[in-house]
Amino acid sequence: MARIKTYGLDTDIDPADKVIGSDGQPGPNFGNTKNYSMSTLTSYFQGNTGEAGASAYDVWLSEGNTGTIQDFLDSLVGATGSQGPTGASGANGTNGTNGTNGTNGQDGAQGAPGADGTSITIQGTKPTVGDLPASGSLGDLWIIDQTGGGATAGDGYVWTAESVWLNIGPLRGPQGIQGVSGAAGAAGSDGSDGANGAAGPQGIQGIQGIQGIQGIQGEPGTDGTLFHEVTGVTPKIASANGVAYANIDYGLQECRMYKTAIQGSSDSLYTFSVKLIVNGNAALEAILADINNEISLKLDGFAGLIGGGWQKHSPNVALTFDTKNEVTGALMPGVAFGAYILNNDHIRIHITKYDFVNNSTSFGFLDGSLIKGNTAFLEMVMNGTFVAS
Repeated sequence: MARIKTYGLDTDIDPADKVIGSDGQPGPNFGNTKNYSMSTLTSYFQGNTGEAGASAYDVWLSEGNTGTIQDFLDSLVGATGSQGPTGASGANGTNGTNGTNGTNGQDGAQGAPGADGTSITIQGTKPTVGDLPASGSLGDLWIIDQTGGGATAGDGYVWTAESVWLNIGPLRGPQGIQGVSGAAGAAGSDGSDGANGAAGPQGIQGIQGIQGIQGIQGEPGTDGTLFHEVTGVTPKIASANGVAYANIDYGLQECRMYKTAIQGSSDSLYTFSVKLIVNGNAALEAILADINNEISLKLDGFAGLIGGGWQKHSPNVALTFDTKNEVTGALMPGVAFGAYILNNDHIRIHITKYDFVNNSTSFGFLDGSLIKGNTAFLEMVMNGTFVAS
């Protein structure tokens, strides 16, 4: 029985390796087995180097074309093809698996201790924020008693390292409810009378009061002359010459007038009562701005002429306006009063001015500098008698 020897498979090729074949040349060795090395077979199959062929550019030129190599390369680009059909949508990919949870991180190291806070020293209370001192020591604290100025009653203000008072909020709660009244204590014994105090200095002489307004005309007696009401008279403020001012904003124009005949004369005796209020506006401001300005009361609609012989019987007049205290500059009501009568349809007002510095009165004019601009108002109350035609 024949044995077949087997060898392991060797895939590496070496020039010394042998290839088994048979002789194919007719003759005495035809068909005999022959061994060929790899290097012998390589030399046998390798032919001689052929002549170099023409380049593609040369072939292009031989076809009758002209131009540079770049022209040749450009000629190789064909026309743009038509848009191809849209490809089918791809199938959705499968969802990936969830990743595993990461491990917990390690705790960080403990931080360094913080610096000590600033201590607070309660100094007491102040009525308002405006009463706080201009500066303080670091940590000084004041409690504010009243609400206002950005603070609520009970808020604390502390002096900071930035040299400012800082509102740190309420430090005192709201006032509690009143407690139950305690039992009344025993009555104390009467104290001895104190010694009489020394007499104080005499006070400053007060300002003379304004003359009162004349009372309402009484009913005529049974034997007296009958008074008749005069209607159609409208009071207005006017210049010293009796020309009514324009663009005046009147809040009230009230005039009540009565007359009666005088025996043995063609004149009549008139009694009247006037109340006039003028609201502040630019026109009034312009009138009062003239320091030498005098005004008069014009009886618009009065047909007669006021008799000059009655000038000494001046009517009572109170003229009220906004003025300033000449010492403190504070605004306060000012009053001018007194008048005399002209021979016309108006009554010229004579001004009495009070001097706050010297505590005295003097004759003068309306002073526009004492008026509060276009917020000023003028109020006139006048009553009296006169003779007119």
